[in-house]
Amino acid sequence: MKRIFFQVVLIALMQLTARDVFGAVNESDVKAALVAKFTEFVSWPGNPQPLAISYLGDDEALWLSLNKLANKSSRQQQFSLNRLRSINDIDSPHILVVAGSHNNDVGRINHTISQSPTLLITEDLLDQTQIGINFTTTEQNTISFNLNRYNLVYQGLSVDQQIVLLGGSEIDVATMVREMALRLSESSDLIAKLNQRVQQLDESVVQRQRALNTKERLLADKNQQLEQINADYDNASSKLLRLETTVSDLNQALQNDRRQLDETTQLLASKRQELETKQNEVAQISIDKSALSEQIEANQQQIEHQQLVLTELEQTVIESSTALDLQSDLLERQTTALVLAVAGLLLIASVAALLWRLANRKQVMNRLLEQKNAELAEVNTQLVSAQQQLVEAQKMASLAKLVAGVAHEINTPLGVAITATSYLSQTTEALLADFHSNTLKRSSLKEALDGQISAAEMATSSLNRAAELVHTFKQVSLAQVKEMPTKFALAPFIEQTVKHFHHQFKQQRVVIKVHCEPGNIELISYPGLLSQVLTSLAINSAVHGFGKTPEPAITISANCDKLGVTIHYADNGSGIAEEIREEIFEPFFTTNRQAGSTGLGLHICFNLVTHKMQGTINCLPTDQGALFAIHLPHTISESQELEAQPTN
Repeated sequence: MKRIFFQVVLIALMQLTARDVFGAVNESDVKAALVAKFTEFVSWPGNPQPLAISYLGDDEALWLSLNKLANKSSRQQQFSLNRLRSINDIDSPHILVVAGSHNNDVGRINHTISQSPTLLITEDLLDQTQIGINFTTTEQNTISFNLNRYNLVYQGLSVDQQIVLLGGSEIDVATMVREMALRLSESSDLIAKLNQRVQQLDESVVQRQRALNTKERLLADKNQQLEQINADYDNASSKLLRLETTVSDLNQALQNDRRQLDETTQLLASKRQELETKQNEVAQISIDKSALSEQIEANQQQIEHQQLVLTELEQTVIESSTALDLQSDLLERQTTALVLAVAGLLLIASVAALLWRLANRKQVMNRLLEQKNAELAEVNTQLVSAQQQLVEAQKMASLAKLVAGVAHEINTPLGVAITATSYLSQTTEALLADFHSNTLKRSSLKEALDGQISAAEMATSSLNRAAELVHTFKQVSLAQVKEMPTKFALAPFIEQTVKHFHHQFKQQRVVIKVHCEPGNIELISYPGLLSQVLTSLAINSAVHGFGKTPEPAITISANCDKLGVTIHYADNGSGIAEEIREEIFEPFFTTNRQAGSTGLGLHICFNLVTHKMQGTINCLPTDQGALFAIHLPHTISESQELEAQPTN
């Protein structure tokens, strides 16, 4: 609401004519009020309080209005005011207001405040490349202003987008920024949708994996039951064999008993026939009793003897009958055992049928498992495709960020160079005009030449800065690297690299220590790129870490395992804050931009290690200084087609 109110106030003030303004509000008071409002849309490093305002000019009305502004400081914003008599009195104020009478000195003023976060406010300055914020009077005699956002950013100031939209000359730039923000928003929405799709696919894969695990456990239980049934079948088969052997033995014994019974029956029949013969003889003897009494008595004795034999034979028959009954009981028991054996065989047959059914069901489960595996493979394919789309979307977002950073970084030195060359052209034309009119003075020539030297130095410095940025941007593209994979020993290579950049740290007295694992560690990789990465890390430590370290030191260690080689780089400098440790590999991220850092050093290291050398680089947390871990494979994949030659 506060910003909207300010926009309404600005529009209303711009629509007032000069006559209306002087009738109601003094024009200087309006400019002073706008200066106060500008502080709500511009931020200085560290948010200083109070803001120091310096005024260079002879407009007493504007000076009095600025005095009113300083006297009306509130708790939210306080001001201190200072009036300057010449350019030499400028001492890095937060806000520098320059009257229109000093417009010819704006180039020198820009050179004086180039190293400090100062908001430059001018009046009716025609050269748009030199302004920060410039008050203008339109053809309708209304008060307006325009600004150069790149100069404000170059001064180290943060500018809110709302004031950019009100500046007039930056409307096209603001439209472009909004369109780029819209494209980035659409890319973010696409990335969010792809992430949601990947999450859904992951959940589907987890659910299907759980179902597959359940079916595998059920199949294991069925296999265990099948093994138990097979064991029972083997036991029943052995029992059946033993029963068949017992039945065969019993049948053989029964046949033997029957054969003995037949023999006993035949003997009994013969004995009975003999008894009948004896009885006939007794009858004949009775008839001849009288004549044969002695014979009868002898026969009677023989009969008694025969009766005893007969009694014994009857006893034998009784015993044979008893044995026969016992054999019948045994036969009944054997018949029962045989019935049980048949029942066991039927049970075994049913078990075999159950096993056959389980085997068929197992085949069905195997086919179902193959179908599920095919579906899982299709889901994995979809997941890989979604991940590839996500990577492409992230690449597009990173490309947009890179383009914006390149435009921002290069525009500032080029703008300064254009400003300096424009000043050179103007002063040269003025000198040439004075020369042709014979009005050229020695003092004016010396002053013009001094200004041209300063402008030339400024232009040279800015162009060198732009060239350095272009060279750095070229290093971002890994296609610039022409080195081939080479086999080399790691320990002597690191020692040689340390010797190359050790002379750069003689003034800081940096101690560099190298510790390598015992044994000859060899790699097939890019030694030149590895040397560039280690050198960039060392320079980064010298620029950002050793500013306040009394005894700076760097330690490089290496060890080897089955997966590859790990190189640890550590220093004892000021360290890296935890909140920015995850961002240090981002392009154009730096904490020392005011000293000329571009924020591309660690980003280039990250690209070289991960893309070309096929390894990883991470910034690890540590109690003191900075710690980086670089992991490289023993052999990169491209080296399979190369015959590696060892190097010294």
